[in-house]
Amino acid sequence: MGSITIERPRLRKQTYKSKVLPLYTKNERQLLDLITNLYLTGISTRKMAKGLESILGVNGISASSVSVITNRIKGKIEEFHRRQLEDKYVFLYLDGLTMTVRGIDGKGRKYLLLVA
Repeated sequence: MGSITIERPRLRKQTYKSKVLPLYTKNERQLLDLITNLYLTGISTRKMAKGLESILGVNGISASSVSVITNRIKGKIEEFHRRQLEDKYVFLYLDGLTMTVRGIDGKGRKYLLLVA
């Protein structure tokens, strides 16, 4: 018929464990976004699963589950890599070079030279 909102009760002296609402249901979207962003930065699925274990507990998330989650963006990544590039890019490379120059007094003084 439609969706309903269910909230987990807050208890002060005891923990509430529901068989209907799994842990972290409220933050599921943020967790999926976190996993996706970590994947895009180059963290392997195994390292990510190991790191998320400290957040989610011992039975947190497996490397294969991370792969399933990250598969939802692989199409977008491939689309980005295959996009048409225009030849309108101009590059200017700048670098700094530090040189020590000795003066008449024999003391060295450092100068920064900007190279383009």
